Amino acid sequence: MCDEQRRIEERELEKIQLLREISNACKQMNEDRNLNRFEREKLISRRVRFTSNEKWLMGALIMSMIVSLLAIVITFAKS
Repeated sequence: MCDEQRRIEERELEKIQLLREISNACKQMNEDRNLNRFEREKLISRRVRFTSNEKWLMGALIMSMIVSLLAIVITFAKS
């Protein structure tokens, strides 16, 4: 009777340990999912925002395009 009771208790302990491992794995998956969501949001916000250097370079590019278009228009207007 004692051996049978001990085996039952051991099986119950194994079940509890397996349930804990499953629970820990689920928690880890949720943490990973939340981290991935945070990383995705960070990347999306990075794509939308420009640094001051990027803004300055884009402004310089746009100004140079406007100046070149004006030069082309003036050249054709003179001829």
